[in-house]
Amino acid sequence: MAKLAYSLTLILLLPCVALFGQSAPDKAIDSLEVSNVFILGNRKTKSEIILRELTLGKGQKVSVRKLKETLESDRQKVMNTRLFNSVKVDATDAGRGLIDIIVRLKERWYIFPSPIFRLADRNFNDWVENHNASFQRVDYGLDFRHYNFRGRNEKLKIKGQLGYTHKLELGYKIPYLSLSKDIGLNINYKYGNNNNIAVDTKDNKRIFHTGESRDLSQYHNVNIGITKRKGFYTNHEFFAGYHYNIVSDTILKLNPNFFLNGKRNISYLFAGYHLSINKKDAHAYPLNGYAMDLYAEHRGFGITGDVRQSILDFRASKYYSLGGPFYASHAVKAYVSFQEKQPYPLMKGIGFDPFTIRGYELYVIQGQYIGLIKNDLKAKIWGANVNLGKVMPIDQFRDFHFTFYGKLFADAGYVQGPNNQEDKGNDMVNKAQYSVGAGLDFVSWYDTVLSLEYAYTATGILKWALRFNARI
Repeated sequence: MAKLAYSLTLILLLPCVALFGQSAPDKAIDSLEVSNVFILGNRKTKSEIILRELTLGKGQKVSVRKLKETLESDRQKVMNTRLFNSVKVDATDAGRGLIDIIVRLKERWYIFPSPIFRLADRNFNDWVENHNASFQRVDYGLDFRHYNFRGRNEKLKIKGQLGYTHKLELGYKIPYLSLSKDIGLNINYKYGNNNNIAVDTKDNKRIFHTGESRDLSQYHNVNIGITKRKGFYTNHEFFAGYHYNIVSDTILKLNPNFFLNGKRNISYLFAGYHLSINKKDAHAYPLNGYAMDLYAEHRGFGITGDVRQSILDFRASKYYSLGGPFYASHAVKAYVSFQEKQPYPLMKGIGFDPFTIRGYELYVIQGQYIGLIKNDLKAKIWGANVNLGKVMPIDQFRDFHFTFYGKLFADAGYVQGPNNQEDKGNDMVNKAQYSVGAGLDFVSWYDTVLSLEYAYTATGILKWALRFNARI
């Protein structure tokens, strides 16, 4: 009887076994405190960059019921630095209500001295159908990028480009200047010249002119931005810069209102503000979470007198699971220019990223006001993780993953522009446009997304499209 009573006592006490299967505590534990954080696998990246993304830092407390949710949230935040191929964040019992956090990482390859071979046109369909897949409209050169310079998530860019557009770009992004890791700096310079540029829009398509030399159009652009990161998900940026563009006399003969001022050149100072809130679970192909961006910019401060333009640009998106393999997403985008007449190179519209309607890849619809709604319903079809082993000598490329998603989509948009647009055959302005269709998305490593889509549009046309790294 004594042995039976002892066995029953053990069974009754079994639910009270200590957290994580260790010895029983003195009392019930409702919250846990982080004793230490151990980071494994960061051969290049400084630990402070990873610790900046963790809610569960040393000394922080978390309730037992929220521990799993917080571990996953921290994993997503570290993953969204885009510095790692994989991230795991776990907790282990350290006794007496304490836990240790273990972060296991596999770093990406950060240095890409990659050759440039890309289309100069807005998208693949535009290149094939509007420009006969001409290889004269291809850019080539060398693009050197370091995505984790000094191991501090700093971005270094040096680009030298020939082909359709001769271009030189220099950029340096420092996310953290201050010890509190919330103030950053962006510096960028761009120079380019072309012997073929768009001079006007007719029949909802851009009209290009080719010159005999590369002085048909030249530009310089320099800008500096100060960033302020609040918490984990909110970023503020205040930026300012200078832009200069000069074209040949031929362009003014073809379009006297190219710059509005009747001159060959345009120059202006600009300044603005960008608010970004990003709680997406992944950068390249989110399935859960939301994001919001607000841009406010003014161009021209009366010093040169060439431009006086104020713009507002708003974008928001929501992503969520429907259960099982099914997901949905919605996006709204709006743009306003407070200058009724705009220099042609500064005109925005549907057809220019990010204001795109699927199925309208061949067209541009330009105006002062833009509104856009996009919706996706998608299902995961198949995915796999493949270790290439010794076939791939570089460890950072050894783990290859991919996923296929099928989707249905519906987009709608509207552009309000000058009433005289129909004189040029631009009959899509001031009219609602829409498309519905289906597609297949291929998602893989290093933020690669390839989309094959088939759409029916308000024009009554069925259209296929191939898109690279395009988001909703």
